Order: sequence, then structure tokens, then C-alpha cells
Amino acid sequence: WGGMTVDVFNFEEGAAVWVSDPAVVWAAGKVVSSDADQLKILLQGSDDDADDLEQELVVPRKFPTEKARRQEGKKLLRRDPDFHGPGTLRFDDLTEVPELHEAAVLEALDGRFANGLIYTLTGPVLLAVNPFRTLHGLYSPER
Repeated sequence: WGGMTVDVFNFEEGAAVWVSDPAVVWAAGKVVSSDADQLKILLQGSDDDADDLEQELVVPRKFPTEKARRQEGKKLLRRDPDFHGPGTLRFDDLTEVPELHEAAVLEALDGRFANGLIYTLTGPVLLAVNPFRTLHGLYSPER
């Protein structure tokens, strides 16, 4: 193990990524530069806060050990740039999503929930989100 390093973030410049974030769980970003030692990622902030619209994050690419990588606490996942907002409505079954992982599932559920779609399939598993409101046409006397 002496000189071995763990290279976990192998993303090219321009790649769309999800970055783990304690405040929002997963933040959307784009790799703006990539070299042997680090990635620079431009995070896309929320529209709620104008001061938080874009933020640059530097993430080391290599760690001396797996334990050191875990202590850094950042995870990166590849993101499909078209799978956002209305793009999440294209798939009723998430097994059809090209890049399916935790961040993509949460993005899909959030986008579908915002549009009143509370049921989502992932293969044989049905995911249901409590709408916390009345959805007309769903479980109403007309149906």
C-alpha cells in the first residue's frame, strides 16, 4: 500500500455532475477544469438566493487512502444534463434513466412531485410520495 493513491473522481472537463452537499443532499454542478490533482466544479445554486447562484468548488482527485477519501466527505456522480425539471417527466419507469443512482432518483421524485405525479416506478417497485394536498382526479368521487 505504500505509495498507492485512490483516484475516485475521474470526470472530464465539461461533465455534468451531482456533488454531495449536507444542505441540499445533492447539488448540480459542472466540471470547469480537470487536472491530475483536482477538479474544479461550478455548482449551480438555487434560484431562491441570488447570492448563491454559482459557487466554485475544488475537489481533490487523489487521496492517500480510502479512509482519507471518506473523511473528505464529497461524493460525485455523473449527471444527465437533460434529466432536470421537465426532463424528469419523460420517464414513468426510472429503470429507463441512463444514469440511475441516488441523486437521479431524488431529482425525478422532486420534479414529478412538483407536477402532481406522486407515483413513480423503478422496475417492479412503486415509489409513492405523499402529495400533502388534494390532487383533483385522483381518488375523487369522479373516479
